[in-house]
Amino acid sequence: MTAAAELFLLVSSDRGDTEELDRWMRELLTEVRQSGVQSAELVRDEAPPGTKSGGIEALGMIALQLAPAVIPHVIGLLQDWSQRARGRSVKLKAKTATGELELEFPVGSMTQAEVKKLLEAVTGAPHHTGGP
Repeated sequence: MTAAAELFLLVSSDRGDTEELDRWMRELLTEVRQSGVQSAELVRDEAPPGTKSGGIEALGMIALQLAPAVIPHVIGLLQDWSQRARGRSVKLKAKTATGELELEFPVGSMTQAEVKKLLEAVTGAPHHTGGP
């Protein structure tokens, strides 16, 4: 059995409205929990290093534990969710299987190649996405 991957969803609002961001976070948390992840929790802490913590952009974070096989499905859900309302976006952060490198992807524009790279990084093994 493959170990669970740990991912962080960085959700932002370009409107700077913390009430709206909180509503979006709770909506996304409900949807993610229904998608087959092992756990999904809001992270109440300071903004991660390298992210905006004030000004125009408001930021929230959700921590996920999930089987690597569920990652493509969750990315599809995140892409759909981020496109349903203007002004919101999601970035996905993950530490690699070796813990030496941190990856960050803007979910709304992730390509299949980036999804494959993410899967390889969190599992430490090449991932094949079907086909010949």
